Amino acid sequence: MRVLVESTEDPASGNIADQLRELVDWDEKGLFDGHRVLAYEDLRLVTIDEMHLHSENLDERLPPSLSEPELVVFLSRHKGESGRPTLSVHPIGNVADAPYGGQEGRLVPASPGWMAGLLDELRGLDPDGYEVTYEATHHGPYLEAPTLFYELGSTRDEWHDEQAARWLAEALLAAEPDEGRNVLWVGGGHYCPQVNDAVRDTDLRPGHVIPSWGAAQDVDDEALQRAVKAVPDCEGYVLQPEATTEEHDLADRLDAIGVDEIEP
Repeated sequence: MRVLVESTEDPASGNIADQLRELVDWDEKGLFDGHRVLAYEDLRLVTIDEMHLHSENLDERLPPSLSEPELVVFLSRHKGESGRPTLSVHPIGNVADAPYGGQEGRLVPASPGWMAGLLDELRGLDPDGYEVTYEATHHGPYLEAPTLFYELGSTRDEWHDEQAARWLAEALLAAEPDEGRNVLWVGGGHYCPQVNDAVRDTDLRPGHVIPSWGAAQDVDDEALQRAVKAVPDCEGYVLQPEATTEEHDLADRLDAIGVDEIEP
């Protein structure tokens, strides 16, 4: 079972959820936080009145009928300084500090196959005018269940773009997990161009992506070990080509704890 989370405080979230409600017929399955729970095949759509970043331990608050989901998907806006129209997916958590929700030094379990499958479906829809991309691991909330953010951005114009939201909804309804070798990715920029290329051209399936700004933080050994554990069936790590000194240092520490390096 996959639990999809709509926030009434997020216009892009509501836009994506509205498209989901229009595309297929949903059954009502009780209430959660005063809102209807909707069911379609293995999907459950719930609505919350808080922003996603503040939904700490949401998986523990779900009713018994929704307990232990295979995946939690936060339907969310994306806000980027570039302002470029973007459809994105990313894992969540914090390798060190936690300025935007979650817990310090803790990453939420990732779902590499579902992230790759969703982006593959989105690319197949050929969303005109939008970039389809991974983002690096960042921000909260903290959950124990595998979780990803599924986003529409980067400005208010895109948040209200019904066609873009429909592409996201269609891909979500059609996607299957795209299996491969699950890895931890170290280094690179926030929008992960090398990760995008690797997933398209190889069988590598990054779970968490620690970007350059993450590697430059004070990541302790326990946080690094937790990052590896947060990638299911992790086969090793990939070091970004042309890595920085901080990224090489992080890779050396992964070597020291017995994590294999995998060539991209």
